[in-house]
Amino acid sequence: MATPHDIAVDPAIAAPAAGMSGWLKFIGVLNILIGIPYMIVLVGFLYIWLGVLLYQAGDAASTAGAQDVPRLLNKLKTYFIINGVLMLLGLLVFILFFTVVGVGFFYGVFESAMDSATRV
Repeated sequence: MATPHDIAVDPAIAAPAAGMSGWLKFIGVLNILIGIPYMIVLVGFLYIWLGVLLYQAGDAASTAGAQDVPRLLNKLKTYFIINGVLMLLGLLVFILFFTVVGVGFFYGVFESAMDSATRV
């Protein structure tokens, strides 16, 4: 029976994986460094977690053996899920913020118009 070490990985997968290993590690370290100051507002742990995931994916990509490719893909999957959820939350906060600002603006304009109309 073949072990995962005996199974060869397709060069079409192994070569790009090895090529992106350095970039994954670099971006992972940057995310960790960016997350450290953000720990003050408790959002930094997400940056650090994302950085660790990318760094681990870079480690798995550097060897790109049969046992490392699923690990690489699982780390990237988790990274993209977390990043996607954060982007959706950011979009929701953006929409909520501009809704509140818009309502406040139009309320102010309406109140100003009503004050002007009552003075006449």
